[in-house]
Amino acid sequence: MPPPRGLSLEVLAPLLRTRRTRLFAVFGSYDWKVASMVASLAVSESGRVAISGGMDPWVTVWDLPGGAPIRTFVLPPSTHSVAISRDGKLGLTGTDDGVLRLWDLATGRLIHELGGHASWILSVVFSRDSKRALSAGGDGSVRLWDLTTGRELRSFPGHEGWAISAALSPDEREVLSGGQDGTVRSWELETGRLRIERPGGDGSVDCVRYSADGRRALSAGAGGSARLWDASSLEPLVLPAAMRHSAEVQVAAFSPDGTRVLTASRDATLKLWDPASGREVRTLSGHRSWVMAAAFVGDGKRALSGGNDQTLRLWDAESGKELSRLSGHEGCVTAVALS
Repeated sequence: MPPPRGLSLEVLAPLLRTRRTRLFAVFGSYDWKVASMVASLAVSESGRVAISGGMDPWVTVWDLPGGAPIRTFVLPPSTHSVAISRDGKLGLTGTDDGVLRLWDLATGRLIHELGGHASWILSVVFSRDSKRALSAGGDGSVRLWDLTTGRELRSFPGHEGWAISAALSPDEREVLSGGQDGTVRSWELETGRLRIERPGGDGSVDCVRYSADGRRALSAGAGGSARLWDASSLEPLVLPAAMRHSAEVQVAAFSPDGTRVLTASRDATLKLWDPASGREVRTLSGHRSWVMAAAFVGDGKRALSGGNDQTLRLWDAESGKELSRLSGHEGCVTAVALS
């Protein structure tokens, strides 16, 4: 897909190569489709706002009830990771240039650029009060940031190869990380001390998550399955059945009440599981290629997914029915402001 009229990539390229360039884009009146795969998405706690990013320069904020784009940011491609604050007011993006960016989603204002990673950022996470954040990157480190000052507070180095995913425990005492080295690691947040290291299965660990009560944890990755752990001891919880796909699992997430697990895979499907038994509840089919990102929406009765087919899809998690498809913006970029 060519870029929207009035703003070519040839025009943007010199700007995007400058790390400190700040861009804010608004919509016009020209239909266009997402230019590349959706690599990351996040949903506000209310389920009303979502943010998505991919291999193109566009990061989009969506109104989920209406399925319409609210705002688009132009960033250095690619955006591997996005996060949204609990109240839906702030967004975080992690890109190939190793810079973590904090945004005011209502105004489009860039609040901070946080540089420190020596390679791409693959995971970003807000603290509950949105005053701190975690990031994981291709330089093998997980980092803790003060979002008020923009200062790096602590680093958690140790993964061999990429640190792919990071999660913050609900009580904000511990950090969970997964990496290209196939390990799952638990860290003390305030000291940076490595508590426990476990093998996470065959190949890389692409995703780690805590349950809402902090008692269980999930990991998933190249081995094609999701694994359940005791979050305190990081001992695996043995289930009667394995939560398995036929290809690499990109995402695994608990429902808000902890009674379901959602997985997204390169086999082009999403699956819902009973975490008590490992039993598959249903398969959500519709994507035409890899499903790279997924999240429960609101109370967990809906789910949002995005993938290599350049679409975001909203699902009824209870029936498996596709409710809507967010496959394009309602307008092009007609104005850009730089500061």
